[in-house]
Amino acid sequence: FGITEDNLYAIYINSNMNNFIAGNKSLTKEEFLEKADSLLSSGYWTGKAALLAHLLDQIAWGMLSLEDAKEMYPVLFGKEAPEDLNKETLLQSFCLELVESLE
Repeated sequence: FGITEDNLYAIYINSNMNNFIAGNKSLTKEEFLEKADSLLSSGYWTGKAALLAHLLDQIAWGMLSLEDAKEMYPVLFGKEAPEDLNKETLLQSFCLELVESLE
């Protein structure tokens, strides 16, 4: 789905900018990737990634609509889906949640 280590680190740096401005140290790319690798090997994140991948596949195959995905969004992310929900925002939500859990 196009999620790479570089993409995740760029999201981390961007989302961590306020902490950086406040004088807090950001993780180096190596530190970030080590933490991400450890986190992604957990059952929770493996399962969540699998659920999201299957949801995206179902949308691509025409078995589910984006409206269906909006109904599933709170189950996956614990909040209401954005109005402009699409495949990219689903992936972004996953990446942001993952990055935020590393901080």
